[in-house]
This record gives sequence, C-alpha cells and structure tokens, in this order.
Amino acid sequence: MGNWVLNEGPKWLIMLIWFGINIGLFIGYFFYYQYQDGKQYFYVRQFIGFGLPFARGAAACLNFNCMLILLPVCRNLISYTRQYLCMCCKRNLRRQLDKNITFHKYIAYAICFFTAIHAGAHCFNVELFVEGYNSKSVNQSLLLSTLSLYTEPWVNPVRESNSVSLLEGISFQIII
Repeated sequence: MGNWVLNEGPKWLIMLIWFGINIGLFIGYFFYYQYQDGKQYFYVRQFIGFGLPFARGAAACLNFNCMLILLPVCRNLISYTRQYLCMCCKRNLRRQLDKNITFHKYIAYAICFFTAIHAGAHCFNVELFVEGYNSKSVNQSLLLSTLSLYTEPWVNPVRESNSVSLLEGISFQIII
C-alpha cells in the first residue's frame, strides 16, 4: 500500500484536482445561467430552458481544457521542472512527469466529451427557437418570437415561418 501511494498517489491527486475543477466549472456556470437574477438572459431562458446553461457550462470546461492541453507536452516546461523542482522528491516527481502523454490524452477525451455536450445543446436550442416561431397556438414562445419582429434586438433569431432547424443552425454559424 505504501508503494502504491508513493508511485501512483500523485497521479491520482492531480487527476482528482483536474476532474474537480471541470465539475466545479460546469456546475458553477450551469447554476449561474439557469438561476441568475436579472434581465439579461430571462427571455432566452423562457425559450430554451436548460439548453443555455448546458451550452455555457460545457463551453467553460472547453475553454479550461483547451488552455490546459498543451502544458503536459511542453518540453521546455517539463525540462525546467525536472531540472529545478525535482530536488526534494526526484524519483516520484520524475515518474509523474514521464506520464505526461497520458494526462494529455485524458484532457483530449474531456475536450471531445464537452464538445459533444456543447454541440448537442446548441442543436437543441436551435430546434426550440424554430419550434417557438412555428407554434400554431398563441403561447409565450410565439409571443416572444414576434415581440420585436421589425426592430433590434431579437429574442428569437429565427425570422421565417416553416423554417428547417438544420438550415437555421447553419445560417447562425455563417452570420456569427
């Protein structure tokens, strides 16, 4: 047990800290955009509900992991760490520095995971915008869609009836 703690303990501690930061970022941004007091995202939340906080939480984790992905494979940083910071615990820290590619892969997997959540949330959001504009009954989504039909800013970016959500999503990407 003692050898495992010396050999594998630092790796799992770093993984636990990294995983905790990802979970904290996602939950923090999720609750911020879902339960934020104020007027900034009130009507958007009325349209898409949980789509906004899922997209924003995943985007925050994507930003963090995309910032972090190159650090484990930065040769100069690893060489500096080996040379100057490994004085007190040479063997254990050097062993962890040799596992940098594994951590790089874990970060890449997290990027893929959060990209899927982010893209799925955006597809869900576009579908709800199109559905809100094409609503046959007079409800809150239809009223919000026609609220500012000829003026800026629009609550609902969909401006045509019977539009296809895939084409609307592509046009949003081209405009932005």
